[in-house]
Amino acid sequence: MNALLYIVIGVVLCLALVYLNYRHNHRFTFDEGRLRTAIERIFRETGLRQLSKKDFIYKLKQILNCTQKEALYLYGMARGRGIIVDEDKEVRLAS
Repeated sequence: MNALLYIVIGVVLCLALVYLNYRHNHRFTFDEGRLRTAIERIFRETGLRQLSKKDFIYKLKQILNCTQKEALYLYGMARGRGIIVDEDKEVRLAS
């Protein structure tokens, strides 16, 4: 009986850890206004109308203090929302 109890407790603890890890990794959200402001700041500070995709993501990562993965997610959201336009690995503000 004791062995069965230990196994059940172990399985419940493992499931709880898996769930908490999943929730921790999927907690990232964004504010569109903050993202738009950060993107405008990137182009204002550089003084350029176009940036390479690599430089844009690097600067977005610096300004928003996020990871590479989060910066790529925000880049995709900005493209999807029409904030930026990506043409031939060059990024510019949408008109």
